[in-house]
Amino acid sequence: SYRSANKEQRTSAPRLISLKEVATILGVSPRTVDRLIATEALPRPLKVGRRSSRMPIEDLEAYVERLKTER
Repeated sequence: SYRSANKEQRTSAPRLISLKEVATILGVSPRTVDRLIATEALPRPLKVGRRSSRMPIEDLEAYVERLKTER
């Protein structure tokens, strides 16, 4: 049915977080997040508007896991 198909789409869509939230999770400033993106340490965020970007939470989790293995 339409409702069950729509529910599946909502649960499978990636959770997007703001770059400010990324900074809070990492414990760094938003400017540091910009630098990490510029140096390609963090993946490029997705544009969701002319002046708005969001990062899939999975990309941030992968970055944190990569940091853990590099220790």
